[in-house]
Amino acid sequence: MNILKMAFLCLLAGVSALAQESFWGNAPTAGAGSSSGDPNAVTLGLQFTSDVPGVITGVRFLKDPANTGPNIGTLWSGSGVQLAEVVFSQESAPGWQQASFSSPVRISPDTSYVISYFAPNGNYSATHNYAWANLNAPPLGISGTSPGIYAYSSGPTFPTESFASSNYWVDPVFVADTATPPAPQPGTTSLSFWSTSAKPVIPDYTPDAGAVTLGLQFYSDIAGSISGIRFYKGAENTGPHIATVWSNTGTKLAEVTVTGETSSGWQTANFPSPVSTVAGTPYVVSYYAPHGNYAVDQSYNWSALNATPLHLASVSPGIFIYGSGSHFPRASSGSNYWVDPVFSPGATPIPSATSTISGTLTGSGATVVLSGSSSQSVTTGSDGSFAFAGLANGSYVLTPAQAGYSFIPATAAVVINGASVTNVSFSSTPASAAPHSVSLSWASSPSANISGYNIYRSTASAGSFLRLTSSPIAGNSYVDNSVTPGQTYFYKATTVDASSLESGYSSVATTTVPTP
Repeated sequence: MNILKMAFLCLLAGVSALAQESFWGNAPTAGAGSSSGDPNAVTLGLQFTSDVPGVITGVRFLKDPANTGPNIGTLWSGSGVQLAEVVFSQESAPGWQQASFSSPVRISPDTSYVISYFAPNGNYSATHNYAWANLNAPPLGISGTSPGIYAYSSGPTFPTESFASSNYWVDPVFVADTATPPAPQPGTTSLSFWSTSAKPVIPDYTPDAGAVTLGLQFYSDIAGSISGIRFYKGAENTGPHIATVWSNTGTKLAEVTVTGETSSGWQTANFPSPVSTVAGTPYVVSYYAPHGNYAVDQSYNWSALNATPLHLASVSPGIFIYGSGSHFPRASSGSNYWVDPVFSPGATPIPSATSTISGTLTGSGATVVLSGSSSQSVTTGSDGSFAFAGLANGSYVLTPAQAGYSFIPATAAVVINGASVTNVSFSSTPASAAPHSVSLSWASSPSANISGYNIYRSTASAGSFLRLTSSPIAGNSYVDNSVTPGQTYFYKATTVDASSLESGYSSVATTTVPTP
């Protein structure tokens, strides 16, 4: 480990290099075994625990000159989940070798882990019938009476076998937490769960390119505010991304489209105004990834995460939901999707009810109804403008209405969070301007015992077809009056016999309704 990297790890752990712990020192160890004489590819490991929380920064092993490598070090959870891996470089011929992981891995106290290295050409160091009971290296301890384990394979694999209480001379490099960080003072700093040096095991989950919203459930011991969110992205996770903070029941509290992203790494999005939070109340932060390829650590060790006064709001706080656009995530699988709040201690005063929602629609004399956190209605002026003033923070829905007209969109959702929202716009179309319909006709089925036909419609050739007929029709024609100008429709028909058995779909008929 070079001096700069050592300094980085010291700053990260908050302790000096002297606080690094291992089971064995660098000096030759009395009783250390020589080459096993076994030339087979094998993973050698050690089961261990710690009495205190901390981080594993790397792996060490005692090398025999016959062990030609290249050797690969790995840290595993007690159940076999790979937590970190590193290829040893610049090895010496014999003696202790050490390699550092790209990011330290936080471990929990009194929890079993496995540290291992892979020897592709065997000839590993081994001592049979090792005196494990005499090994003393607090706060580190061995797990089980025969913690030296191995597994034969062509690459690094989770070792589970033991033989003759052997010691294979594999060693973790551990840095203990020295103290609980002091409670932050209100308004002094912003807090998150992960540092900028933390990185996911999988920065781009390329098998999944579906549109998805990914989030984290959390709460704080103290009141404060959420000024934005952070999320880790790989180069394949392309935007535009949308950052959102929600109440624990799914109310949208703030949202912003992420700008100024880098190609990969941690991204930060700030909301237009901070969202005030209540101590002990769960919230959700999320980001929308329109093309998937999100960062993920599956079976993440949530119990080892410590960011007081921030806490996780469940045992599986990483959540997601598939669908186009930002949606409230609900599903979980134990994974970490690397979404993080930017939290500031100390309550942020909620602005007084002086915010405004304003906008325009084409036409005049329409009514716009406001619902949600408060209810009002206004009539648009000659220029089609409207405004609702004196609004408190909250979620609102605007619905325009005017006899003889339809509006696009039919409604608009708006969130007020300490700032006015302008330029909410609607377009209107005279309802009588396009009295269109679609007429369908077909030849009678040559099959016997046919009692009628059902008509189905979709707006996509490969989409879901919905039945238009409430019951089978006896004739050979049908008129669809519920059509929208400019929309393309796809139709299919089925036959129904006297026993109410329905056939498969016919071929597709397609038409586009003209625009007025």
